[in-house]
Amino acid sequence: MLPEAQARILRWLGPFSDGLREAWDVPRDLSLPGMAEGLGLVRSALHVPLGQLVEDGLVLVRSAHVIDGGRRKRNVHHLTEEGRRVLQGLASPTEATAVPGQWFGPRAPVGPAYGRDADVLGVRGALDEHTAVAVTGLAGVGKSTVARCLAEAWCDEGGTVRWATVDAYAALSDLASTLDGTTTYVDDASAAAWLQQRTRSELIVLDGCEHIHSAHADMIWRACTDHADGARWLLVGRAPLQSPETVQKHVLNPLENEAAMHILGDVEDAEAVLSRLGGHPLALHLHRPGLALPEKDDDIEGFVTRAVLADLTQAESAAVDELALLPFAVSGDEVRQSELVGALDERALLQWWSTGGLQLHALVRHVRLETMHPEQRDEAVKLAIDHWSASQSPLAPLITLHHRIMADEGGVAEAAAAVMNTHAAGLGRLSAVLEDALERASEPDQDALLGVAADVAVRRGEVERARRYLDAMDAPDPTAQAAMLRLEGRTEEAEDLLVNAVQTSDALRPRIALLTARIEDRLPEQNEDVEDLLSHLDAMKIGSLPVHERRSGVVASGLLKFSVLVLGGRLNDATELLADLASTDALSSKDVTDLRWRHAIANDGLTPKFVSALKGHLSGRDDLRANALRMSLLERMVQEGHAEARTFSRDLRLTDGPTLAERRLLARHATCSARLTEDASRRTKLLHAAALHRLAGSVRAAKTLVDEAHTDRRG
Repeated sequence: MLPEAQARILRWLGPFSDGLREAWDVPRDLSLPGMAEGLGLVRSALHVPLGQLVEDGLVLVRSAHVIDGGRRKRNVHHLTEEGRRVLQGLASPTEATAVPGQWFGPRAPVGPAYGRDADVLGVRGALDEHTAVAVTGLAGVGKSTVARCLAEAWCDEGGTVRWATVDAYAALSDLASTLDGTTTYVDDASAAAWLQQRTRSELIVLDGCEHIHSAHADMIWRACTDHADGARWLLVGRAPLQSPETVQKHVLNPLENEAAMHILGDVEDAEAVLSRLGGHPLALHLHRPGLALPEKDDDIEGFVTRAVLADLTQAESAAVDELALLPFAVSGDEVRQSELVGALDERALLQWWSTGGLQLHALVRHVRLETMHPEQRDEAVKLAIDHWSASQSPLAPLITLHHRIMADEGGVAEAAAAVMNTHAAGLGRLSAVLEDALERASEPDQDALLGVAADVAVRRGEVERARRYLDAMDAPDPTAQAAMLRLEGRTEEAEDLLVNAVQTSDALRPRIALLTARIEDRLPEQNEDVEDLLSHLDAMKIGSLPVHERRSGVVASGLLKFSVLVLGGRLNDATELLADLASTDALSSKDVTDLRWRHAIANDGLTPKFVSALKGHLSGRDDLRANALRMSLLERMVQEGHAEARTFSRDLRLTDGPTLAERRLLARHATCSARLTEDASRRTKLLHAAALHRLAGSVRAAKTLVDEAHTDRRG
């Protein structure tokens, strides 16, 4: 009879198809670290049973590339035909209950939660009585595992789980975008409004709450404590967690000996290991044969420092430095020393997410950052700046900015502005990055950073924050001032400020702001200034930017040029430009797909099949970009007298919001509604649309609508 340790391995490998035996890329679950985590065992506990299965011809081992696991191939495991035959003869374990509920967001790393039944029940009971419960404890003690087990039970009972992982810069809008799963929120107000609508059947899990940035803490904590009859919130974070006093806390202690022994399995000297490491799950996973055990009076952090990290090669140690300095999880294929990802994974140093990202375990990262020598940190930061400056990843500009701030480099304001102009959906994180930059910046850089920070705040609808930044400046930034003036409806003053800034400076920000405003301030038929706009875009001196800012500058100007080409009907040129932008990998696949749809709306016939396909693409999405695509389709329908225009307009639901972009969408919708009106109210509706355009800072569009209303004889 096959030993249970071997049977569990066969059952783990069973669901993976035989076709993967020939695949170039395979899931991490087929590697030793993936199997160990999934089975809830230390890696060394698998060596003997797995080796026996290979020797008996039930499992084969080969080298393959692990998805998101770096460039170097790693050993992966597959069932042989004989192995699958033996598996079919095994007694089936108790089948897990089907999961009827929904899960949005990433799933925490897999693995059973030995010895945590009482904790799961305790937290569940607390959630029945409180809106929000925090699970806290030492780093690596198993908080995420307990949260995942509770969340899976919630799903089993038919509830909805929404999971987001907090990183060093995430705003409420970023977290809500993950929790929603379809809509991208660009401001905290709309994110908070969506969260208020969640029902008691929903469980919202925020993992890594110790990372909440001070710039975003108030909004995040308020969202999870304000609504007693809404969703339940499970907040997971390393102690001491600075959560509101009203949040009930459940402190997770180390495992009891029996559960800890289960994790160790048949490891040699298991009792000695347990006596020194106690029931700390991550410490047990980090231990490997031959590794020095801590002294009796040493703590877990000391074990990580003096045993785990001290056992690394020089190259592996440098790779740990690189990962420790990252602000959030990234693909293993994108890091500088991706060939070492496999080695670090074998040592149980990495945490992997279902979304494909990886990062150091929080305990390892914390210890490394605490013990890193200044010279060591400076060298790692310098190498990271060089690497991410040349990276094609969409995350690269923000990560580069993060490292430049750590290096106390000057002149980061223009780089921040470039990120702002190319990553509209990531402005929440950028606002926190700028807060960090302002804390460290020298006097000469303060005003420039305050100006960009104010600009970001305006775009996020944070008027009071923007005013604070502007008030703190010695010489207020014209671009940020102009953005604030537009928000207040003082568009002519904003235009004058930007024109003057463009005439007196070669800076890129005011030029992009001026051109963006002119591109947006128009009605669908107004494209007589396309050539003028293109000449201004071509005159931008992108080549004069520093190397690490140039790519973002190229993308920002390219996106503006794409919009202008579509407006002007130069669709072949727009197609070529979009191909160039997509080839840079600076835009996400979702961004590129949306741009292709924008092109198609302008170019393709509005057949029922096309309209249905666009609706399918946007199904479930309520973000600004999705609504902008819907609006572009409606505007073309109105222009061409499409039979479905009125129905489409009536079904389009937009909400008022604090940002200019949201106001502009409402104004465009009102314009379409007015132009579809054929009775005596048409003139009044045109004037109403004009007023909304003025509120959105679009005076040219407003003036045109007023003229149209005055010449209309049906009112």
